[in-house]
Amino acid sequence: MSEVRSAADLAQVLLEHIRGGDLPSSSVLCPDRLASVMHEEPERLAEALSLLEAMEETERAGTHWLVRSHRIGASRDILKRVRPLLMAVVRLAARRATPTEAEAISVEQSRFSGRIGTGTHAERVDAYRRFLILLAEASGSLFYSASVAQLLKEADFMIEEAIRIDQERLTIPYYDGELLRLTEAIKASDEAAAAQAMQDHLLLVGRYLDLMDER
Repeated sequence: MSEVRSAADLAQVLLEHIRGGDLPSSSVLCPDRLASVMHEEPERLAEALSLLEAMEETERAGTHWLVRSHRIGASRDILKRVRPLLMAVVRLAARRATPTEAEAISVEQSRFSGRIGTGTHAERVDAYRRFLILLAEASGSLFYSASVAQLLKEADFMIEEAIRIDQERLTIPYYDGELLRLTEAIKASDEAAAAQAMQDHLLLVGRYLDLMDER
């Protein structure tokens, strides 16, 4: 019978793969999938990934982890600057959104996900922009509404390209509907859940930006 490896031992194995290039930045690490490959318990692998997160080698995105990027490109710089803005917006939106505003946000999320509408790239881009605009409006802050409008103007090309990459999202295994979770949190006035969903979304956006920078 093989010896049971500790979470620290597993973290070291994964770290070697990360630093050796076998798991490049933005690789998606799922405990259940790793368990089948490494013949280890998912719970212990989740602990190992949490240890790597504490070392800033991975970032959590829902029930999965992403290998952290240490590159700072122009697109990553924009993301770093807008993260505090969007986190503040969703917290306020969860606190202040009316049922009518929450429903409008939900409609745009459904358009973005392809559950309603044509699901074309152009419609998804429009839906994503409207989604962010409506979140800002629901925050009740003119400052945040103006800031989000400026963000959309500044990051226009980046958003279009990221959504082009994102077109696969409904078929990839790690997609767990973080924007749907965000919408449901707004409806439920759950600030903590809204903030967590936005954090997960921004991690995935970071993954797309890395892919764009590599092109």
